[in-house]
Amino acid sequence: MSRPAAVVADVSAVVDARGLISAATALGAAPVLEPVAAGDGTPRHDPARLAAAFARVFNGDVHHGEGT
Repeated sequence: MSRPAAVVADVSAVVDARGLISAATALGAAPVLEPVAAGDGTPRHDPARLAAAFARVFNGDVHHGEGT
C-alpha cells in the first residue's frame, strides 16, 4: 500500500490542528499547515501559495511527525 508523503492543509481552515497532525503522522505523512488559501476569502487555493507548499514537500523541506 502506498502512503502519502505529506498532508497539505491551509492553517486557517484547520479547526483541529492536533487532530490533523496526529492523523497525518499515523499515515506516515508529514503534516504541512501553511497559508495556501486565496487571500480574498473565496474558497479556493492561491496557486502561488499552494505551489510553494508543494515545493517544500517535493524538495524534502518537511519532516514526518512534525507540524509545520
